[in-house]
Amino acid sequence: MIVDKPLRIGSTIRELLLTSPKVQTIVGKHIYPYLTQEEIRHPHIVFDGLGVTFEQTKDGELPSEIALTLNCNTTNYDLGIELGEAVIDVFEDHQDISVTYASCEYDAGANMFTHSITINITVE
Repeated sequence: MIVDKPLRIGSTIRELLLTSPKVQTIVGKHIYPYLTQEEIRHPHIVFDGLGVTFEQTKDGELPSEIALTLNCNTTNYDLGIELGEAVIDVFEDHQDISVTYASCEYDAGANMFTHSITINITVE
């Protein structure tokens, strides 16, 4: 994946996720950067936890790897699993993107399941 502006990788990943009919069926276009409004009750994805590793080259410091966490939020556990699997499926055909971590948490106060998926992107 060619990345000229690594801090804007969230927009690129959002566009990639929106190519998946399964992701769109579950969340529509509700994919947000970092903070979202409180009390969102519909399924949505929030991307955060951006980390960029730079490499020293003859042309200066260039990004070599980007890590990003995608939080798939639903009020239904099974739907959250389905959404998480759909998100992982999006990255299967991309050799430069790997899923490195996945977890699930439940927030009883918000009645929200969060399936977190961390991806690493190798920058060319």
